[in-house]
Amino acid sequence: INWLSLRNNSIEFIDSNAFSYLIHLKYLDLSLNRLNQFFSTSIKNCRLDNFLIYGNSKQRLTIDSQFIADIPNDSNISKTLFNYDFNQIKELYHLDYFPERPVHDFVSKIQIINSELFQNLLHVQSLEKLNLKGLLIERIQDKSFQDLKSLKSLDLSLNNLLEINHKTFDGLVKIEELSIAMNNISTIHDLAFTDLANLKHLNLSFNHLKTVSNNLFINLKSMINCDLSHNYLKQSLSLFQRNILVSLNLSFNEIDSINLKNMNFFPKLTEIDLGFNSLNDNNFDVVSFFHKLSDLAVLRIEGNAITSNLLKFYCSKYNVELYDFPQLENNFQEYYKNLEK
Repeated sequence: INWLSLRNNSIEFIDSNAFSYLIHLKYLDLSLNRLNQFFSTSIKNCRLDNFLIYGNSKQRLTIDSQFIADIPNDSNISKTLFNYDFNQIKELYHLDYFPERPVHDFVSKIQIINSELFQNLLHVQSLEKLNLKGLLIERIQDKSFQDLKSLKSLDLSLNNLLEINHKTFDGLVKIEELSIAMNNISTIHDLAFTDLANLKHLNLSFNHLKTVSNNLFINLKSMINCDLSHNYLKQSLSLFQRNILVSLNLSFNEIDSINLKNMNFFPKLTEIDLGFNSLNDNNFDVVSFFHKLSDLAVLRIEGNAITSNLLKFYCSKYNVELYDFPQLENNFQEYYKNLEK
């Protein structure tokens, strides 16, 4: 037997040696049962590629700490790891991973991330991606990720985080992608991203940010893409003292002024979204904007009160693709005129 599914039964207990003799088993699905506990010895001799055990206990599913360590070294399960999400696990303190086993992804149901949660992953050099998306996380203790030295991608979106402290991401020196989108974050400490010098992509969209420190992004020397859309910010490009950005999304905020006269150039910024803010012809300095964004290719400005032809003139002059409602309206008018002909 190399494939076994026991999904969606009413299993409440599995013996500690239940599958130990199925040495050729590669796929095991125990999802949607009533398990409260699972023993690692149950699959000790299996050569699993995939192990699914989500949607079980309504209280807390207990998996003993030797779960991965007891899987044979030549098993491929570590390549796809395992899936035990949707088990309403509320708190994890220690994960005693086998120190030489590659681990690439980790998904669970957590409300609190303890500072010692990942400490035994210190010697696992291949942990590059950590997915904690769509969970119940409300709080992350300081230095919780400090042992994940090889981590390149961290997804904390769709949680209930309220703030990011100055030591939340300490130690993530190789991180390249970070998403904290769709939380309830209203406060980010100005030193929160100090260790993230290699970060390229940052997503802070759909939060409750009203203001952030002008020094928040100062250490993000590699950041090329930033999404701050769907917040309550009045600040705009003044937040970015580093001029390596390629793409910036500031749509659906409360920005009521754009004036870049006293700012550095943004020679690599090719796309910016300023749609649905509070901009108008009087508070948007078009001349300084195009002067400082010399490589701009796409400008989105829908949902603002900008009607001046000066913006269109500069977009045409510098071959910038412009997205704005008046332009769309004019296109529709031309369309209907052609229909009448």
